[in-house]
Amino acid sequence: MVRFQHSLVIRCAPDVVFSWIEEPDRARQWQPDVAGGEVLHAEPGMVGTEFREVLADSHGHVEMHGRITEFRPGTGMAVLLEGQGVTVTARYEVSPHPAGTLLRAQQSLTVPGRLARLLEPLIRRRVAARARADLQRLKQLCENASS
Repeated sequence: MVRFQHSLVIRCAPDVVFSWIEEPDRARQWQPDVAGGEVLHAEPGMVGTEFREVLADSHGHVEMHGRITEFRPGTGMAVLLEGQGVTVTARYEVSPHPAGTLLRAQQSLTVPGRLARLLEPLIRRRVAARARADLQRLKQLCENASS
């Protein structure tokens, strides 16, 4: 299992940051690997909402089935994505900070098979670099929207 944690301060209000996380059309803007998706089943309160996402990069694409596993309006959410044997969990939390908003992000990725263990250092670097780049895009979008 590959795990990643990152925190950053964004110069705008927590509700602005959270709106870029919870709204699928906005989230696609800071997560360029998400090539498309749709809500399959919506639940009141968001927990249990199921969706489909297509992740694409230079190595191809994969369709993932997702479910919102945790939702706290304006402050946090977590999702579980599964597809082709890969499991991804992601959790985002926002809280007020003197300079705006503190965003905490956690991700874990489980890839099946022995080869995955051998490739884990490479996968870890790639996932961490991609996640940091996504969060920097989120920061820029939020701060530009608040300007």
